[in-house]
Amino acid sequence: MIGKLLPRNAFLFALMVLFGTICLLSMNLSADHHTDHDNKFINNTASQTSLGIYYNEPFVYPGAYGNILNFSDISVRYYFAPSLTVKRKGRTTFRSKSDPKKGWVPPGDSISFFPSIDIDMTGGRRGKYTAEGSVSLELKFDFDGDGNFDEKDTVDSSASIEFTY
Repeated sequence: MIGKLLPRNAFLFALMVLFGTICLLSMNLSADHHTDHDNKFINNTASQTSLGIYYNEPFVYPGAYGNILNFSDISVRYYFAPSLTVKRKGRTTFRSKSDPKKGWVPPGDSISFFPSIDIDMTGGRRGKYTAEGSVSLELKFDFDGDGNFDEKDTVDSSASIEFTY
């Protein structure tokens, strides 16, 4: 009976090895990353932020994103600000900030943000680092059109990774 099962088990084992070779070894398993995503729907306005931080020597890449969909019948004021900081032993060694964006999203319109704030660590000291990033999107609403904001809300994402350069 063992002789009959051995060929089937050998075949299954061979399939597992093939799967591991093709799928698992082709991945960059040492890549360090962290992501965060947040959504809000307030006053008929949908907003979202997303941030993923990836390290691939010598670069730290944040995949930052923000979006507003205004389904309301009023214009919405927005403020968008992404940032990325790399620290070594608790001290900031590299910093990248995109110029903050601000403006208005008219009724029935939308806007998206894709800032580029990657950091090139070429020339940095060898050692352990922590990268911390954030994406913040603040919305303000003026329901009666008097110029004073009646309500505001914030949607934000943050992420961090530790890596060795």
